[in-house]
Amino acid sequence: MEEDKRNVLLFFVISVLIMVSYPYFFNQKQANQQHFQKLNEYETPIVAPKVNNNSSVFNQNKVENIKIESVSIIGSISSCGAKIGDVKLKKYKKDSVGNENVSVFGNSDGNYFAITNWVSDNPGIILPNENTCWKAKSTKVTETSPVELTWDNGNGLIFEKHISIDDNFLVTIIDKVKNYGNENVSLKSVMRINRKFEKSSDSFNFYEGPLGYTNGKLEEISYEDLSKKDNVTIETKGGWFGITDKYWLVAFLPNQNLTYKVSYRHSRDSKNVYVIESVDDALLIAPSVEISKTHHLFVGPKEIKTLDMYENKLGVKHFDMAIDFGYLY
Repeated sequence: MEEDKRNVLLFFVISVLIMVSYPYFFNQKQANQQHFQKLNEYETPIVAPKVNNNSSVFNQNKVENIKIESVSIIGSISSCGAKIGDVKLKKYKKDSVGNENVSVFGNSDGNYFAITNWVSDNPGIILPNENTCWKAKSTKVTETSPVELTWDNGNGLIFEKHISIDDNFLVTIIDKVKNYGNENVSLKSVMRINRKFEKSSDSFNFYEGPLGYTNGKLEEISYEDLSKKDNVTIETKGGWFGITDKYWLVAFLPNQNLTYKVSYRHSRDSKNVYVIESVDDALLIAPSVEISKTHHLFVGPKEIKTLDMYENKLGVKHFDMAIDFGYLY
């Protein structure tokens, strides 16, 4: 009988203890769950979205055509790709009637343009390309008012373009990159001319096509040759390169003290599209460092006095050889 009483008493004491302590343990478990939920919410590393160069994540700026206008040229720059195209010469007319200006870039299908950009051997670096939409701080470029374009890759690099024109036929492009990330970044500067070409019927044996003054001599690499070879690459120091028509020229004039590779190629993706592109040596950009590259683009007539002026001004050798003098040179 005494043993039964002890068991009943022990059962009663244990039951009371369970009833008293249950709320404490239950609330503590809830508190622990909430604590771990907060740790997961605030301490999990934020992973940046993995995007490619064409991703709309960073291409949300409005597409605009930035007007180019000086006493000598009119044209436009597309904020999508920062492509320079549709350049016309105000002082030159297509015919004797004089109602329409000469178009240096030659067509309206968007396949004839000039562009500068950056490339890298590291495929993980997000870089602007010809489809990237830049943010423009103004909508017109004149002799006295350049335009500034900016683009943030969302991963530690801010790109800028400063585009200006003189009162003749020279466009100056200054490309800047600022590294606000935590690691070194290696980039190469690129200049490119893209053209869709249909054979001319009035060349009269004057050379038309890709050309350049590289390694101390004039190189004329015809459309026909590129269609067969696909790609011709030349390493050179200084010089110039571009595409010539009978009377008009589009050409980049690089820094004459730098070595670069220029390639002439026929695009396999699109019929009758040809690309002339230069790639400089790689530049290492440390964190909190900004670098810049200056490019000069000529878009104008092949006049000896004009070519000689820029040859002397920029220290470019034999820019006058863009004119096909034949044996008379």
